[in-house]
Amino acid sequence: MKGFHSPFFVLLAQSVGLLVLSCGSNTVKTNQGVDVDVVYGAQGQACGRGLTVVQTDYVSTNVALLEFDGSPLSPSLIHSGASDVQLNAPIGGDVVFPRAGVDNQVVLIDRYPASVLTFLDVPSGQVAGQINVRSGFDANPRDYLQLDEHRALVSRFETNSHPGKEPFDQGDDVLVIDVDELSIVGRIDLGGTPKERARPSTLLRYEDQILVALSHMDAAFQSAADAELVALDAKTLEEEYRIILPGMEVCEGLSLSPNKETVAVSCSGIVMNAEQAEPSGSGLVLLRENKENGELEEVYRQDAAAWGLGPLGFSSGFLSDDQLLVTSFGALDGSDAGRPDRLVMYEIKSREHRVLLEGAAFSLGSVACTSECGRCYVTDAQEEQLHLLQLDDRGELRTDQVGVDTDVHLPPRHVGFF
Repeated sequence: MKGFHSPFFVLLAQSVGLLVLSCGSNTVKTNQGVDVDVVYGAQGQACGRGLTVVQTDYVSTNVALLEFDGSPLSPSLIHSGASDVQLNAPIGGDVVFPRAGVDNQVVLIDRYPASVLTFLDVPSGQVAGQINVRSGFDANPRDYLQLDEHRALVSRFETNSHPGKEPFDQGDDVLVIDVDELSIVGRIDLGGTPKERARPSTLLRYEDQILVALSHMDAAFQSAADAELVALDAKTLEEEYRIILPGMEVCEGLSLSPNKETVAVSCSGIVMNAEQAEPSGSGLVLLRENKENGELEEVYRQDAAAWGLGPLGFSSGFLSDDQLLVTSFGALDGSDAGRPDRLVMYEIKSREHRVLLEGAAFSLGSVACTSECGRCYVTDAQEEQLHLLQLDDRGELRTDQVGVDTDVHLPPRHVGFF
């Protein structure tokens, strides 16, 4: 299943999938904007306004908005078969949200081959703009992080084999975006080469730094060097230091604990080895600040092989300072065929884990948490629903199912906040 990272999976889906939305869903009304207030936690922390859900079969895509309890707000803010939306580039099938949401706006990252970001205004339901980050090649953008009112960052996973024909067309980098003009104004070179690619993916704000995850996968997605994190100054965007994670591969699941003390890193390894219950290169790494030099450093790791659940997923989230949620991949074939996907809770203090949910292989998708309100969500494509995990007044864990009620009949695969 290397396609979770690779363009080849997207091309396969496009060649065999049915264009559900464009063929049969013209009755689905889009641009159903909503005007909702910010929801606050018990201590007055802002949790966001609601949930964003991407439903996709990797050919067609629908974006729905929900309240935090799962009640529908807008069943179709936009979808790829809509004829009533003015877009310079249509919505494709390989669409995700940024790891960090943007207030009252939905940002769609159309990864491969489109390489386009679409900005949707939630109250009006209208397209606020688009930016193409291809610069002459299939850039495969991975994440978007807004730095302030005027600047944002976009990581690009692919490299351009023939650069020099357009501005900022090298790839394998992080672009600096002018949010007001939706234009590229800068590029951060992370030191990759055509043979040893950096492969930047997830972006995470940590205090006055921006952490960039480097996967270092080769051109064929067959192997990867040790994963690495680059710390950038959040204002100047200059590189401050790097953290190498020896033995860990493809570490894209970055999350920050509510107390801002722990950065958790989930590493999947090479997903094409997902039939292995005890994979190499996959696990959890916990980072904390070294008080002497102010840099993050590894303080603990947990190899996925010791759990025997398969490779860990591409996202993670803190339900509380001590409770981290990650997924693990099931297996469709091989000696371990039939192994399910699992949602795992890892407890930081005790170093113990427990399986909370199981699903069909490759059905559990992204994990998104708003620890300010004590809630986490994970998508379930097989059951066509979300799983909601929350802490009650006594701190006990409660799990509920949330249906994504739309007329487009596409499985939910990504969840975020606005």
